[in-house]
Amino acid sequence: NLENMVLNYFSSIYASENCCVQNDIISKTVPPLVTIKDNGFLTNIPTKSDVHSAVFGVNGDGVPGPNGF
Repeated sequence: NLENMVLNYFSSIYASENCCVQNDIISKTVPPLVTIKDNGFLTNIPTKSDVHSAVFGVNGDGVPGPNGF
């Protein structure tokens, strides 16, 4: 039946093993743009104080600019 044919076809495509070869071409070609120190700062979970400052620091009477911000 058609349902089983479609199911078998897509199962064989998406359930197969990944046959990609691991290499480091991207790490050799694309330079890192964020330092380890900066990455640590950027990935920190904000504190309650950070959230409070961000929320209450917004101008409630302001309007978005032409780009939406």
